Amino acid sequence: MILLMPKYNLSSSKSNFRPFLIGVLILGVLGLAVGATIVTRDSVREAPIEEIATERFTSPNIFVYAFWAGDKSEVKSFNLASGEDATLASLPLNVKHVKVLSPNKIVYINDTDNRDYGAQIVAKDIPNGDERIVVQANSDVRIDDYRVSPNGQYVATWEVSPPVDSEQLYGGTSRVYVTDINSGVKNQIYSEVANVPVHYPVAVTNDGRVFMDMFLPNDSAGWAYGMSVSDFSGANKQEISSMVNGSYGMQPALSPDGSMLVFTGYDGNKGSGSEIVRGMRRAIISSNSVDILDLNTLSRRKLSNLSSENYYSKASWDEVNGGVIIAQASSNSQDTGMYLYSLATNTAEKIDLDNLDSLSSSPKRPISALNSGIYLAGNVTTSETTLGNLGNQYEQVLDSMYIVNQDTNEVIALDIAQGFIQPISVKPDSYFGQSVIATFSEGDADKGGIKGKTEEQLQLQTFTIKPTLAPKREEQQSGGREQAPETGERCRDVAANACNELHGTDYPATDAVKAYGGNYEPNQAWGECIKFQWIAAKQAGCFDSPLYLYGVKGSSFNVKVGTPISNSNAPYSPNLGYIGVLSGDGGVTIDGTKYGSLEYDYTPAYKYSIPNTGVVINRSTMDAQLKDYAQKLGMNAREAYDFIKFLKAETSSGKFVLSHFSNEISKKILPLNINPEPDAYANIVFYVDDTGKKVDASYIEPVYEKISRNGFTAVEISYIVQR
Repeated sequence: MILLMPKYNLSSSKSNFRPFLIGVLILGVLGLAVGATIVTRDSVREAPIEEIATERFTSPNIFVYAFWAGDKSEVKSFNLASGEDATLASLPLNVKHVKVLSPNKIVYINDTDNRDYGAQIVAKDIPNGDERIVVQANSDVRIDDYRVSPNGQYVATWEVSPPVDSEQLYGGTSRVYVTDINSGVKNQIYSEVANVPVHYPVAVTNDGRVFMDMFLPNDSAGWAYGMSVSDFSGANKQEISSMVNGSYGMQPALSPDGSMLVFTGYDGNKGSGSEIVRGMRRAIISSNSVDILDLNTLSRRKLSNLSSENYYSKASWDEVNGGVIIAQASSNSQDTGMYLYSLATNTAEKIDLDNLDSLSSSPKRPISALNSGIYLAGNVTTSETTLGNLGNQYEQVLDSMYIVNQDTNEVIALDIAQGFIQPISVKPDSYFGQSVIATFSEGDADKGGIKGKTEEQLQLQTFTIKPTLAPKREEQQSGGREQAPETGERCRDVAANACNELHGTDYPATDAVKAYGGNYEPNQAWGECIKFQWIAAKQAGCFDSPLYLYGVKGSSFNVKVGTPISNSNAPYSPNLGYIGVLSGDGGVTIDGTKYGSLEYDYTPAYKYSIPNTGVVINRSTMDAQLKDYAQKLGMNAREAYDFIKFLKAETSSGKFVLSHFSNEISKKILPLNINPEPDAYANIVFYVDDTGKKVDASYIEPVYEKISRNGFTAVEISYIVQR
């Protein structure tokens, strides 16, 4: 018998890279009319929408956002000075990365497949809806990501193709192109085999120069391997000497004027930045500065007055005021939080969103500083499946939006969409001119405000988030992605490992769950760090899967996973898979080393819908209920023991809902090529809803496909846990 324990976290990586995602069900949506409610820490009062134009909140800007609705991707704008809502475009569901190209055009990746690779980049005219393909992917590759110059003339694309019969990018084709939209000229900058660090674009300037980071495919944290720049022709390329592997920790972001890149840096004070710590390079998890790269001189400098004792997990530009929004984690919990850094004064101001706690206990995300002390902010969804791809990067969607006046301790709650919100941009209120027609939402006939929070009704909505095999970069670059210790802990460990290193502690990863859910009594500062780092990581779920192979001791085996994996505790070749012999006691031997199990992170290969069946498991009767469930599936004693042990450890609610996918769907989620071919092969992927929010519903009894055992038998068991 071989026991493989792959685990997957629908979390993952890149500040404009993405986690390995898959289609999911979404929780609730607040279906409200456009309006506003004024709230203070001490009281909540309704107000007409005209209150948004008062001096305490006024902002001459438009917030552009997107959301899924049925089979469409809706792009809308909300005028922060008048409270008016307007539709910019209605797009197909299979699109991603919408950007505002000009006052009358948006662009997006169109016709995405089940890997979330697109066929072309389309420019859509806002006033009349006309569409034009501005970049067509070459026939043998598809578009994974792109960047647009600030003047809207140049588009740099990353076009990729995995190897034949493989779901992994490793060993496949990776190319960088740049296209002049006006002339239609498309030049190839790089064409590489993705078995070494390859180039991908992070910025393109107004003169067509392309700035690229380097990325190692299917590595636990493959980005930030060094930067280079090329001119538009691709003939003149240059490595940037100040941006080498181990000196920075996130994908750089281009300033609104196209003159600078901002990123988190590492100064080497804890050792080499390329040293592997907890499964990742030190520079990734210990970034202790925020730096600027001047794109004209290629010189690099640190932002002053930021302590190198802190960790900085994300740095992004504020479109409205040109400052830098920084995510900072400190050993002093009072200093942990989001900051707005002014390049004019070289000072950082903490963004205080505590006054939103009266509306929701969920984490908050600042979008932009609208005026002095006035912020546009969003309520971040904490469901592990609510990850979006319509914005500039893959990130957790928002379920509410606010204007916050931290000086007067007031907020206006903006209800601006029928679905979960994905920010696109913030523009001046006159930006679109007459390109759009403002409309109020249905139900706001008197335009005098919205329903109070006590009247909000929770509605259910399902939408699809498309899978992708892009590098694991986005989560780490925006606050940290999963780090992989030797024992192969799950996605929560990125928060535990980073906070342990920052605070000089060694709390177990299991305590991160306790800290995230409330006050952590042993160390409150560590608990606050966990909340911040976990939120910043924008995790999207966790999978864990053991595969049992029942065979004869000494028999050779070969297992190849048909979807990307990383962080394996044993040697794994993307081309050859695992090769070893059965040890006879449930373990395996590979290259002379015995492993009790094989552990790795994996990328789902199929987008799924949540099962509509289920059993409500009560913690007080868990053992008996789970034993009964295991018997109905035909698990043996070993499988049942592991099944019960896992669910006891990985659930925390008093009640949770347990279901599973069919054998057919399960094999699509985690496909395996096992040699010799098993005589019998059962695959069970469990779906666990541990939110505690659905335990009072009625469920159809699951269909139990009993495990068949005949000769060489493979039994794969995995879990998708929604917390």
